[in-house]
Amino acid sequence: MASLIGKLTAFANSPQGRRMINGAVVKGKEIANSPKGKQIVNDAVVKGREFAAKPENKQKIDQLRQKLTGKPEPRSS
Repeated sequence: MASLIGKLTAFANSPQGRRMINGAVVKGKEIANSPKGKQIVNDAVVKGREFAAKPENKQKIDQLRQKLTGKPEPRSS
């Protein structure tokens, strides 16, 4: 796995990799700023909030947060 990450890092730092990354960034900004792209993002945000609001999912989210960070996040509600 380390060799794969090393190869990816070397490619990303090469001129060809930088051109590819910059092209992807430009395209991503175009999509994000288009009306259709904004609607897609807004729809995803709404779905994410609906998912997180369900009690059974709150418990799963808390378990995952604790697993990843080692500590639970205090709930304000």
